[in-house]
Amino acid sequence: MSGKEPDQDAIQWEEARRWFARADDDLGAARLLLDAKPPIFRLAAFHCQQAAEKLLKGLLIAARLTAPKSHDLATLAPGVTAAFPAVAEVVRALRPLGSWYVVARYPDVNEAAPERADVEVALQNAHALRRSVRELDPFAD
Repeated sequence: MSGKEPDQDAIQWEEARRWFARADDDLGAARLLLDAKPPIFRLAAFHCQQAAEKLLKGLLIAARLTAPKSHDLATLAPGVTAAFPAVAEVVRALRPLGSWYVVARYPDVNEAAPERADVEVALQNAHALRRSVRELDPFAD
């Protein structure tokens, strides 16, 4: 092979940024749903959970770990916090979102949908994780 091999870390972070971009879409959707007249809390909660999931999977990819095909934040969190201890606190704060993807999608789930205050806090925490991700990215512009 001629030339320099591409930097594997840069490649991993490039792939991770694709996940982060999708998380940004979910964060925006959550805000739109909260601001809708009337607000749609259940779907806003779903998008908060989805944003958190994609941020965690992106971080796993950035760390050269496998992002499991799981929606369970508790399954994703340990690998992320081991690779990036600086985000452990905000990842813990996102733990309540764990079942929100199920509550939002299935009418036969007996768990109550989150209320506005819960979703607002979750959205703030997801944005905090997103800010942390930007700070962790060694290849950010």
